[in-house]
Parts: sequence; C-alpha cells; structure tokens
Amino acid sequence: MQAGMRTGQTRLKTWLAFTPPSTYTVNMSVIESIMKDLKNLPTPKLVEVARYVHGLSQADQEARRELLRQTHGVLSDEDGQVFEMALHGARRLEA
Repeated sequence: MQAGMRTGQTRLKTWLAFTPPSTYTVNMSVIESIMKDLKNLPTPKLVEVARYVHGLSQADQEARRELLRQTHGVLSDEDGQVFEMALHGARRLEA
C-alpha cells in the first residue's frame, strides 16, 4: 500500500507541476476545481483517485492514533482536556 501511495503522490506532484494555474477559474474553490477534473476522468482513474484519497485519510487517522498512544498518561487531567479541545479545533479546521 505504501508503494502505491508513493506512486500516487508522485503522479499528483507531476500533474500539479505541469498544470498551469491559468486553467482554473479565479473564483473556483479548490474542491470545485478537483470535482471538475474528476468528472472528466474514466472510471479506472476514478478508482485510482479514490484509493489514493482513502490512503491519505487512513494515514492521517493512524498518525493521530499513534500520537495519542505516545502521549497517553503523560498529561494531567486539565492538560488532557486542553489538548483534546485543541485537537477538536484542528479537526474542524481540516474539514
């Protein structure tokens, strides 16, 4: 899975490097731009994109779980609550 993810990242970086910003409308959000591009992809490419995005999500969730495992029991109750609130705020910003 990791090798496939690296291949996907390489392809994405290559695509980003060779896609001029002028191909996107100024008022279009990033998600709208991505959705526009996805609509033109054939089904096999959509499957590839879906696997890549899912892999990113899984890696992010695992990194968060590992961080919590490493810090479990290290913080006082009060500090733990502050950390939890900060983490919740970070997740809202990501969404």
